[in-house]
Parts: sequence; structure tokens; C-alpha cells
Amino acid sequence: MRRLAVVSAAALVLPGSGLLWLNGLPLTSVSEFAAVVVVLATFLVPATRRRLAVIMNSRAWLKPMTLTILTVVCLTKVLTFFWMPYGRGFEACYRSIYAPLANSGECERSFDNWWGTKRSSLGTSNISRVEPVVDFGPSTFPSTRGASDSTWDLPFTNDYPRLGALWLDRIPFTAQFGTTLESDSAGYLIVYGTGEFQISLGAVSKASDSNTSYAHQQLVVVPVKRGTSELRVNYQHADEVAAEIPDEPPAIKGLSPRLLIGEILRAQEVRKKVNLRLRLVVVDRELRQTPTELQLLGPDGSLVATAEPSERPDFASALKNQSLLMSGFDFEIPLHRLPERLSELTLHAVHKTATSPLGAITVELSPSKGLSVETRAEQGIWNTPQFSVWFDTDATNLNPLRPEAITPTGFSGLALRSLLFFISLASIALVLLSLLVFGREMWRGLGQAAITLVILYAATRWLWNVSLPKFGDAPILWMLVATPLAIWLVRSRQGWIGLLAMAISAGVSTITDLTARFSSIPNDAWWGRMIFFSRYDDWFVTQ
Repeated sequence: MRRLAVVSAAALVLPGSGLLWLNGLPLTSVSEFAAVVVVLATFLVPATRRRLAVIMNSRAWLKPMTLTILTVVCLTKVLTFFWMPYGRGFEACYRSIYAPLANSGECERSFDNWWGTKRSSLGTSNISRVEPVVDFGPSTFPSTRGASDSTWDLPFTNDYPRLGALWLDRIPFTAQFGTTLESDSAGYLIVYGTGEFQISLGAVSKASDSNTSYAHQQLVVVPVKRGTSELRVNYQHADEVAAEIPDEPPAIKGLSPRLLIGEILRAQEVRKKVNLRLRLVVVDRELRQTPTELQLLGPDGSLVATAEPSERPDFASALKNQSLLMSGFDFEIPLHRLPERLSELTLHAVHKTATSPLGAITVELSPSKGLSVETRAEQGIWNTPQFSVWFDTDATNLNPLRPEAITPTGFSGLALRSLLFFISLASIALVLLSLLVFGREMWRGLGQAAITLVILYAATRWLWNVSLPKFGDAPILWMLVATPLAIWLVRSRQGWIGLLAMAISAGVSTITDLTARFSSIPNDAWWGRMIFFSRYDDWFVTQ
């Protein structure tokens, strides 16, 4: 049974192609971790080990055949890893701007990519990981908080002492994402976010407006041709660009980092989901008054939208003139309200009964350039210190792009797909056999573990706020609760699961206390200490 246990464990943890469900270490999904735990537990628990031995010895050919199949799985799994290591998604390369890596072509390492495969289509010597989707941002919108309050999974945040400054939360970084797109028809790709991002898709390159992309979220629409094309997205978010970490955090430049690469849409869907946004400050040349209204007119002179004055205390304060407080104007116009393809809009300022032109805006959605906008200001009695135009959308209406892995064609592609199918089938059979053998003990053990955690949680929450009599350094009531619980678990056949839960609880508590002590952090409530917590698969530290 030892040989069977070793080969089974190897079949699960050896690295395989990212296209596999059980692709080995590191275990990056809950299902992978659960499968490995179930299989290993089958060999660790004496009762299930004996039951498995009875099954294997019931037929003379069963055990040798199982060992042979699992050995072949191990070999072919490693073969697929070197053949096609990455799975479905975007190859991602992350780099810290502070204390950058010495090699400019090297990516930060991630726990998701232990093996550091030397294969990258990004032009780098390695990649950080493969992202199934690119949809990262703060937990609330809008926000100016840092990585600890976001879904960004930055692999370098715990690189101590390189990035050991405790105030580092809005960490300046760059990210590159690359994949191969296959589209059955022409369409448009939407990239949405804050910060600075450049998109290259085939022969078309577009970028966000770096002058305003920290102030508000904006999107870029890139045309997609039918067939196969290479997609590259370069992203940067930084309050300052400097290699040396300053003693104090720099001034916040704008919103938190946000990036979403959306699905390919048809022209009608783009026009339905995308809005044209305008933000202006309008004053007269003598800096005495502002318009009472702005009007946006279509090519035929019809009224498309109007905007009433809004407060701009920043502008009035800068000029020290409170009469210019109501100088702001904002438009939000759905594209479907504009003429298709090419729309030339004119902007007019209304003051009392007089109307004066401010400029023109040309909006175009074309299969060659994507969605573009051009502005032209008119010289007249009005000045426009701010004339910002961008595209926006409700991000909840966008689904992230999920690229499919493109396997080789011909005989080599058929061979790879056959190997992947064989490994997947054998892995699923191994897990199902373990569940069949281990089922009864597993559910008993999980039930005991749940009861253990409930008792520990209730006792901990109660003892946390109660002044307890002590014997030496140990609270007496805590000992009265834990001792019979430990005895009950030891006497049970599945007690090791409950004991493991107790050990994890005690270990986390001890690590937290030691971290607080050696970091000279006051013994305050737990949320005021330095806490280690997992963000997806990389670890993150915050205070």
C-alpha cells in the first residue's frame, strides 16, 4: 500500500499542463486542494487503508494495473507540463516600480508559478502567472485605497525587506497581459479602468488619456477582426514613478487601480452600453461670469443634451473668485442617442438670451479605428480651462474576457488533447475511488471538526472579554474547556481532523501574537495588529 500511496500522491501533486483540472502544485483552487486532501486522507486513516487493501487484493490484476496506470499518469502529466504549461487566460507579468528587479526583462515571482517556466509571449524572461480573467479593482467604487482593499493579486507585496515600509499600500506597479484571441466575426474589445493603459491588438494600438485617467474611470474600444490576433495590454498605476522608496507616502494622484478587459461586443452592443462623457469649466474672458446652460446639438441642429451649472470649488479657489463657483458642466450621453458611425456635435454656451459656440466634438465608431473622439475649441467670448471628453460605462454590464487556450493543430494537437483527456479521466477515477472508500469516515470527521470549531469559537469569543482566574499563565476556564474536548477527539477514530482544526486555530493565534510583539505593535484589538491574510494565492501583509 505504501507504493500505491506514493504513486497516488505523485499523480496529484506533480506539475502538469495548466489545461488540466488537477494540474499539480501549487494547488490554486479549492477543488484541487479538496481532491488532494481526500486522496491523502484515504491512505492516512487506518480504517480506510484496510478497506482499500481489501479492494485491491480482491483481484490479482487490480493492484498492478492501478500502479501502472498511475505511473503512466505521472509521466504524461510532466510531459504535458513541458509541452503546454499554461492554461486558459492571460499571461501576466507584474513588476514593482519601487525597488524594481535588477533585470528589466524579469517578472515578479508568484506562488501560482512555482516552477518559473522559461516561456513567455510577452517578451519577458518569465511570467508571474496566468490570469483566467483580468477584472481587478477596489472593493468599493470610487475609492482611493490601496491593494489591501482590492482584488489585485500582486505577488511582490510581501517581499521583505525589499518592500518593507509599513505605509506601502498604494504600491506603484506595472502589469503586462497577453493572450491570443480567436473571433468568429468582427467586433469590438472594451478595456476599462483607471491609471495608464495601452492596448495593442493586431495592427491597432490605442491608449487611455493619461492626463485624466486617474481622475475618473474610462474605457478604450479596440476593433477586433475575424480570425486570430495577438492582444497585449500594458498597465501602470503610480502616484509617483521612482525607484527609491520615500520615507513618507507621496500625494495621492487619483483613484485606486482598476482594470477590466471585457468580452468582444458587436457594434450595437457597444452603442447600447457605452456613454460619452464631457466635463467642462466655462468662464468669460474677464473671469466675471459663467453661462447659465450648455447645449449639445446634433449634425442636423437638433438638441441632443443640456447641462446645468455645477459647483467647482477647486477652480474658484485657485482663482480666488467665488463668483466662478458655478462654472462646472457635465454631460453623460448614451451612444445609441447619437447618429451611427460618424457624429459631429456642436457645443454652445447660453447666457441669458445669447448663444455662443464653444467647440465641436466628433465621435466615430469604425471597424478600422474602434471608438474615437476628437474635439475642437472655438475662440469666442468664453474660455474653457477644462474640456475633458472620454467614454464610460457601467462596469456591471460588462463580462470579462475569458480567452481559450489554443492547442496545436494536426497530429501533435490530437496527441496533446488525448493525453489531457487520459490524465483527467484517471485523476477523476482516483478521486471518486477515494470518496467511495473514505466517505463514511470523512463525513464523521468533518462533523467533528465543525463541532470543534464551533466550541473553540464560542469559548474564544467569551474568554476574550472575560477576566479569568489564572493558574500560572494559563486561564483555568480555558483549560476546563479544552481538556475534555481534546480527550474526546483523541478517543475518536476521526479525531485527528478535529485536532488539526485546533492546531490551526492555535497556530494562527500564536503567529499573530508573535508578529505584534516583534513588530512593536500595541496589544490592541485584533484588527489593529499586523495581520497575515491570504489574497487568492499570494500572501499580503497589512496593518
